[in-house]
Amino acid sequence: MINGNFVVNDIMNRRYSFLTQDGKNIKDVSCASFNLGRLKFDSRGFLYAINRIFGEKQGQELIKFDQNMNPVATISSFETERKPRGVITFFRDSYYFDLTSKDELVWMTSSKYEMNVVNTEVKLVKRIIKDYEPRKITNSDRERIEKEESSRLPLKITVELPQNFPPVEDLLIDDEDRIYVRTCDRDSKGGVFYDVFDSEGRYISRFSLPEKESLFVVKKNKLYCIIQESEEGIPLVKRYAMEWKR
Repeated sequence: MINGNFVVNDIMNRRYSFLTQDGKNIKDVSCASFNLGRLKFDSRGFLYAINRIFGEKQGQELIKFDQNMNPVATISSFETERKPRGVITFFRDSYYFDLTSKDELVWMTSSKYEMNVVNTEVKLVKRIIKDYEPRKITNSDRERIEKEESSRLPLKITVELPQNFPPVEDLLIDDEDRIYVRTCDRDSKGGVFYDVFDSEGRYISRFSLPEKESLFVVKKNKLYCIIQESEEGIPLVKRYAMEWKR
């Protein structure tokens, strides 16, 4: 929400719709000039998003936009190797980011366990770095991934995997500015480990969630996950209570 109004991402029409709480349309803003993903509005209405680049050069840009979709600043960008037709690369580099209560942007890429904290003037104010031991992709990992994806991919598609899993898979910030980083580490039951940092960037805890539960909000010490689907095939939301101990 921005100033009490809803913002709806109209994916099919490639635009944003700004609505009052009673459903009245305020305005529509086109984003058809970009290939945007992972969108976050700050309290002042500025939008942070990934722009995916396709063509001869491929890659991603992390961009700050104003409310009319005019680029204000390109915060970071990278290029990726163009793969031959019929080859899909898993665990390609990507941006993960979220916003603090002070509208500071915390961003990182999947290739480094390094968070960058950027203020509203798009200036770097802090880096948060955690030591990480690379987790090798074993032959059994490869067999499992290929088996899981074979039903979703067309025939004659080659799956390409790197030597190691990336250090991180996602990032989000709660209402008290704690940072949660989803890692590729797994517990003995296959659950996914999340590392938790306080508002100053200090590492404070780690916990795991079942792999099929995707964390998307932490608010008022409640943790909300999307379950991919129930036995009936219906997506569900699961809530956990959280208790912090010193």
